[in-house]
Amino acid sequence: MPGGEPSGSGGTRTEGSGAGESGLEREGQAPIPLNTPDPRYAEYFLEIKKRIEAHWVYPQEAVRRHQSGQGVVEFVLRKDGTLRLVEIARSSGVAVLDRYVLNAIRFAAPFPPVPDQIGADGIPISLNFTYILGGVRVFGFR
Repeated sequence: MPGGEPSGSGGTRTEGSGAGESGLEREGQAPIPLNTPDPRYAEYFLEIKKRIEAHWVYPQEAVRRHQSGQGVVEFVLRKDGTLRLVEIARSSGVAVLDRYVLNAIRFAAPFPPVPDQIGADGIPISLNFTYILGGVRVFGFR
């Protein structure tokens, strides 16, 4: 993976010139939800979702402690599909759950290049995530 292994402690860093308070505001563009119904994003976002899900697991530590939660991650992709930034926008309230979803995005990168019709320079994306533990381990995107 470019840039080395994730430390598992990310999620609070802001990068780049012009980064807003959250580090995601770029040229006034708000993050686009990964589950947007807008058909312009459907094919590209489906690929992003598949890649993230392939790296996302329910942490055994959270299973042992019967922990669940939901939150929001925001990330920015450069035009070439590399990850510029990833951070927790709203914590699940359980650090290990937040860390695992951040790492899934980091491990899934790089993504395919951003198509011209949806982003000239790159694209900010938000992802609502859920971990539910109750007899069956369930986790997914909303």
